[in-house]
Amino acid sequence: MSTIFFHDLQCRSGLGDRLLDLWAARTIATLHDPQSLLCVRWHAGRHFASFVGDYGTDGFAIAGCTFVPAPPAGAVALSDHFSHVALNERGLVQLPGGPRQIVLRAGMIWGNSPPERLHADLAFHALDPAMPLACVIAAYRDAASRTQPAPSILSAIPNSIDGCIGLHVRLGDKLVTDETAIDMGETTWRALEAQALAYLEGCIAWRRPIFVCSDDAAYRARLVAHLQARGGTAVLPDPGQAPCGLVGAPALADFFALARCSAIVQMTKYSTFSLAAALAGRVPLVNFFQDRTGRGHRLDIWRSALAG
Repeated sequence: MSTIFFHDLQCRSGLGDRLLDLWAARTIATLHDPQSLLCVRWHAGRHFASFVGDYGTDGFAIAGCTFVPAPPAGAVALSDHFSHVALNERGLVQLPGGPRQIVLRAGMIWGNSPPERLHADLAFHALDPAMPLACVIAAYRDAASRTQPAPSILSAIPNSIDGCIGLHVRLGDKLVTDETAIDMGETTWRALEAQALAYLEGCIAWRRPIFVCSDDAAYRARLVAHLQARGGTAVLPDPGQAPCGLVGAPALADFFALARCSAIVQMTKYSTFSLAAALAGRVPLVNFFQDRTGRGHRLDIWRSALAG
């Protein structure tokens, strides 16, 4: 009989952050028992300045996972207060009814449990601390690659998506006055924009179609016009194809379209949305930000899981 685990997904952020944390929990379950079932409670999302973090779980499936509306009896209640420093004290909790609850060490630090962090926390999750990092990376990649769109979302993906270069323009609340490790100021944005446009010129020269998605519809329209004027072929998501009764359907369609591309270009400093899509599709991720602070690029913690 397979082992049953429960994970109360604390993350209420965007789709990328949520999936990165869910895959972390699935990785822990897999390392305990590859045939295990992970039951996940998926909370309602927060409302941010540029998007709403709500996504219907009937829009996708992850092998070995099922979504449940409520925690099982005896489940440990976790704080829903966001904190960059709070750490949970127990990583695996035996529940009265038989399931074991998986708790991520990093608490409410969204999308911050890459394979190396999980490897450092093996003992915290009652796993053998001598387990090779390669085993953790393989389990994490497997969880990501087993994330698939529902038929209704699959039908909303452009028919010409295969072979495209995926371009994700992330602006919104990522473009700020005071730059941070994950947000960019105007100077950084303009430098990244110029580098991405130069890269896209090469795609046009090689007659590679470009799938363009963005949280900023007005900027996307201007960019598409520019690409077409340069002789490029721009492939766009069709909002009319996304199922209207499914929460977050346009974002889910964009996500799985990016995962089908041959490479994903981030026209932003950092985005877990297109990072997660690259992990799900096992496709290379292109990002032009050059860190000069000495602290390292936020993408660095995910390098081991990425393709290429």
